[in-house]
Amino acid sequence: MTVTGLRRHGHLVFLACATTLVVLWNVGPIGSGDVWWHLRSGDLILDRGLPTVDPFSWTAAGADWQLNAWLGDVLFALTRRLGGLAALTVFTIVATAAAATGTYLLARRWGARPWPAATVTSISMALMSPFILLRPLLAGLALFPFVVLLADAALAGSGRALFGVGVLVALWANLHASFSVGVGVVGLMALGIAVARRTVKIPLIVVVTAAVAGLFTPYGVGGYLHALSVRSASATIEEWQPLDLSDARGVLVACFAVAMALAVAWSPPRRSGESDRPSSGLWSRPFWGVIPLLAALVVLSFTTIRSAAFLLVVGTAPLAVAVGGLRIPRLQNWFVPRRGAVLLGLSVAWIVVMAPLVPSLGRVGTIDVEVPVAATDAVPAGCLLLNEYEYGGLVIDRRWPDVLVSQDGRNDLYGSELLEREESILGGTSPAAVDGFGAGCALLRADRPLVSALEADDGWNRVATDRGAVLFVRSG
Repeated sequence: MTVTGLRRHGHLVFLACATTLVVLWNVGPIGSGDVWWHLRSGDLILDRGLPTVDPFSWTAAGADWQLNAWLGDVLFALTRRLGGLAALTVFTIVATAAAATGTYLLARRWGARPWPAATVTSISMALMSPFILLRPLLAGLALFPFVVLLADAALAGSGRALFGVGVLVALWANLHASFSVGVGVVGLMALGIAVARRTVKIPLIVVVTAAVAGLFTPYGVGGYLHALSVRSASATIEEWQPLDLSDARGVLVACFAVAMALAVAWSPPRRSGESDRPSSGLWSRPFWGVIPLLAALVVLSFTTIRSAAFLLVVGTAPLAVAVGGLRIPRLQNWFVPRRGAVLLGLSVAWIVVMAPLVPSLGRVGTIDVEVPVAATDAVPAGCLLLNEYEYGGLVIDRRWPDVLVSQDGRNDLYGSELLEREESILGGTSPAAVDGFGAGCALLRADRPLVSALEADDGWNRVATDRGAVLFVRSG
């Protein structure tokens, strides 16, 4: 790239470098417990068709089971069959790059200048890093900014964009149940435009198109009902908890929300009848076309931490617009003649930061050292297993149908009551509680007090210790 080209497209190079860093932070050995049951579910669909009842557990055996990501599971399974676990890294790379690209384009469409859009998008992607996990939800995060982009264009009267909204929502609905967030966002955008512009026809067409597209799944309206029921069944799951301001992730998301609110307050959107504001970009949108959407995503993020990723995508636009509106003459006068040197310095800094992350590429396609593979393989066939929540997926992938689990990442299948009961047993010190639960084997974290209790009980034998996990089998 020439010097002129670098100056013209330097912001895109910067964004690409930042996205590469985020990818490197999130590739390497596979440790997520959910990916395993998604893989086995995909195998099950490919081999036997779409299941309707649970085949993987003994605590919910035969219960109605609606796969919340059936197409994502199939794609995962096909990828592993074709290229092994290492090939799954391609999904993380493509989905992360798509999320960054869509977020940047949305900020640009809503009026952000190139460098502020690229810079704030890079920050948003870094904050999104904890949500970039190898599971179908990441596909939803990749599609989300494009759904918002197309919905915005469709509300402006574009027929092609309207068709695109329908296609992307239908695809998302089959890839992951989080599509309901996208449909809800489109609904808020349509409602805001309808109220602000006092028109119903186009907003109604857009929201109906998105809502109907979400029905094009094997479950029809059940996809929406399932999405509504998941929250109530996830009371014990960390990512479904309210925003925790005592940890770093919660603080960073809260700071982002506050910065976004200040950006909106600093340069509020134009209200109906006002003509003294810019005629393009985010701030040209009527008040009710912007504020309800941003406010709803803030509330959703504070009540359910996993929703914060959607806030980071949409919230990038007002922050980037506000940053681009800052005028600091002294800083501009210093930066312009030194632009090349600054870009060179950033490039060197990027290389320095990236270098320690490169070795992780050598571990792509391997299983994380903390995943208890040997203990899982040591579970006797036919044994009713009491297992940690995060171990269930691995047991399903490696041992089904010989071993059935007591719980795994399909929290919507088990319900909060059963998951809370199991956590109470696992967190306790009573072998009698394990006996009463009906388990013949127990795969526990080594730091559980229950480990010592089972060790001292003549009715249980320690069979395996592996990577922070302990396997007990009932005597005889």
